[in-house]
Amino acid sequence: DLPLDKYQRQIEIDHLIKLSESRCVVIGNNLMYTITIEMETSGKSEKPVPTFGREAFYLDEAETTAFPHVDRLDNTTVAFIFEKNYQIWAGTATWQGEGRDSKMVKNKVAIANEDCIYQFHGVAGMSRDKFIIAAVGHPNNGTQQDRVPGDLRAKVATVASDGSLTFSDWTTRWF
Repeated sequence: DLPLDKYQRQIEIDHLIKLSESRCVVIGNNLMYTITIEMETSGKSEKPVPTFGREAFYLDEAETTAFPHVDRLDNTTVAFIFEKNYQIWAGTATWQGEGRDSKMVKNKVAIANEDCIYQFHGVAGMSRDKFIIAAVGHPNNGTQQDRVPGDLRAKVATVASDGSLTFSDWTTRWF
């Protein structure tokens, strides 16, 4: 049911993130959309009715990014990561407006790992100002490597009051 009539291409949905009982965010093709859910009551039955907000933003240039992952930080904010130029990038976005006028506004974005990307990675929101980035698998910096995949790596991202991000060092865990 995404409002695709104004877009020339099909949207492939990567994630649907629930922010609250009436707010969701859809991520697909490096785009982020807001959805407000209202319950329509007819007799004894209720039916959810979505109201789509405005197209929020591109996570980054669609041609140069891949594999976005998103998770909830609180009722209005999400954390996201993606791959670009053999680096892992991270950022946050915040819900603004209501209903059809709602949108996600991108806060600051930063390089979370500049050395390489990994075969698999993800993000897990912990609180309104902390999230975890995890990665496992073969490292890839654009060159052919014959290396052992290694253990699970994780680092903590901290969101400052101005929206800027800082990252801990990778810690290694058993796979």
